Parts: sequence; C-alpha cells; structure tokens
Amino acid sequence: MTMIPSLFAILCVFLAMRLTGIPLNIATILIGSTILGATENDQIHFFYHFQEGRSTGTTRGALRHALLTAGRPIVFATLINVSGFLALALSDLPPMRQFGIVSSSAFVLALLADFTALFRDQNSINTTTGFLVNDRITVIKDRLIFSLGGRYDRVHQIGEDLFAKTRSDTHISAKTVQSGLNYNLTPNVTLYSSYSTSFSPQTVLDPSGNPFPNQKGKGYDAGVKMDLFRKQLFVTATYFDIVYDNIVQQGLDPVQHSAVPRHHPVSPPSGSLS
Repeated sequence: MTMIPSLFAILCVFLAMRLTGIPLNIATILIGSTILGATENDQIHFFYHFQEGRSTGTTRGALRHALLTAGRPIVFATLINVSGFLALALSDLPPMRQFGIVSSSAFVLALLADFTALFRDQNSINTTTGFLVNDRITVIKDRLIFSLGGRYDRVHQIGEDLFAKTRSDTHISAKTVQSGLNYNLTPNVTLYSSYSTSFSPQTVLDPSGNPFPNQKGKGYDAGVKMDLFRKQLFVTATYFDIVYDNIVQQGLDPVQHSAVPRHHPVSPPSGSLS
C-alpha cells in the first residue's frame, strides 16, 4: 500500500514524458528507481502513523494523527529533494536537464498522493422499499383545503467495518405522516399550516459495526400569504419548529484524542418570521 503514491507519481511523469516527447535516455531511465527510493520512506512513516491512529479511533482521526505527526517532515523532505533536483535544470546537458525537471515534478506528485490517498473504513449498503398514500380534500369549496398523507419505509441495511472485518445485517422500518391545511380568508389572503415527520437510516456504523439509531424528525409551521397592491407585492409570514433526533456527529474522544462518531438529539431554534 505504501508504494501506491510513488507508483502514481511515476506513471504520471512517464505519461507526461510520452505526451511531450521527452525520450528515455541514460538519465531519464533512472527516474522510476530514484522516485521510488526517495519517496518510499515518507510513505512508510505516513502509513505507519495512520495505522497507529486507526487502532484507537476512526479513519478521520487516524489521518489527522498521521498529518500532525509526519506531515511536516514529509513536506520539508520533499521540498529539499525538489530543490536539489531542480538544480539539474541548469545543466548544459539535455538529459540531465530533463532528469531534473521530471524528477522534481514526480516528487511533488508523490507528496500530493501521500496526503490525498483517502481510506474507507466503513461500507454501508441500503435497500429501501416505500409505500406512500396521499389525499387532498376540499372541505369548503374555494375556501378550506385539507391534505393528509402517510408513508411506510422498510430498509435493509448491510454494514461492514473494513478494518475490524465485522459485518452487520439489519432490517429497520418506520412510518411517517404529512398533513396540511389551507384556508383562503379572502381572495388575496391565505392562512396555512402543516405538520410532518421524517425518517432517515444512518449510514455510519458504531465501533461495534452496527448502525446508529435511525435519524428522526418532526416539524410544523403556520403562516399567512398575502397579495397586496393588486398583486404587485407578495408577502409571507411563517412560524416553524423543526426537531431532529439521533444526529450522528464526529466527536473527539477525550482519552485517545481521536475522532469517534457519537449521536444525540438536536433541537434547532424554533420560530422564524420572513
């Protein structure tokens, strides 16, 4: 795995050489072995610290640990190598000049590959089946309109922890409702209100490899819509309240100082006038 950034850089510069017509000669033939040998140590340090952080936390925490521990030395080592090989660009010999320029570019590409090679520690597959029933009823013609709907969702979720090599297979279901009421007070003034619930399965797994409790929400709003000045001005005033439960956030483990998922109810501030 530690060779992937180096191989990526080598393949990219050889492709660039092919496109720009730079030939393989006595100097440029050494680019592959030079880059592989000079950058391999950086990648070994980076991936070692990544695995060290992964043993006590999540992938995000492990990447942060690796960057804080090995990131600065890797950057400085790359800058030193780039500066040294760029000096060859001043050579009077074309093969040496090409070797210096291409090698310097490869060092930069290897550095970027080091820090952008992201890892997936979890994999989640969700299969959802849902049924929706909705109806709109006119209670008073041109005055009062009522709508009501219901939805049933059944989710088959397969979760995998790629590092711990654990697998979970769960079936979850939920019922949600939607309702609304519109009352035309006058042709230009409408009062309205609505209430709804929501449901969303979690795609993040807990440290045991099981999905967190379903994310749930409920909310209502009420307001008025007005057409003023012969429909030259449209005004809406709304009051709403929305509450979500079981929001998964990335937290910091105070013992290991690494990022771990946690969940808790969240209630956003309610009430808004627009």
